Amino acid sequence: MDKRIEKYWADKYPDLFKWWFKSPREMPMGRGFECANGWFEVMDPLWSKLAEFKGLEIHQCKAKFGLLTIYTNRPSSKSKRIGTLIHAAYRQSAKTCEMCSKSGERRSGNWITVLCDDCAALKDRWVKSEEYGTEIAKKLGLRTTCKTKDDHFHTFVFESCYICGAKYNPKSGEWTEVE
Repeated sequence: MDKRIEKYWADKYPDLFKWWFKSPREMPMGRGFECANGWFEVMDPLWSKLAEFKGLEIHQCKAKFGLLTIYTNRPSSKSKRIGTLIHAAYRQSAKTCEMCSKSGERRSGNWITVLCDDCAALKDRWVKSEEYGTEIAKKLGLRTTCKTKDDHFHTFVFESCYICGAKYNPKSGEWTEVE
């Protein structure tokens, strides 16, 4: 998932995604959303509904066997409404291309994923996901460039700016701009 979109959600729903800002050693959510950008339309409405539940935390969000899988601090067996919402997103992911959000189907290969015919035919389908992520970021009004070093953003795992791609050196604390 495009890190700009992840940060958008983490900022918009800080209680739901409090673990996104933490180390992945503490919680898997620290690695971010482990799926492609095509599921944005599946997840975005889900987060606004789940944010209504006080104390709910997303501990992990990933593609598993080609389907959107979400782990929370509340077992769905104990919270029927939360489980129903998450399961609806799970079912929707089964027919939504993970790369571009068109209608798709589960396909196997090296990795099971849901793809439309167009993305399945691509040699490097991740390029399509990146393009779609940039399209979503622009639609949300998110920055795609940084003007000063204070504009850069990264977390524990990634040593480059989510917004512009500048490289971060943790030893010196300096940024190297990408040209």
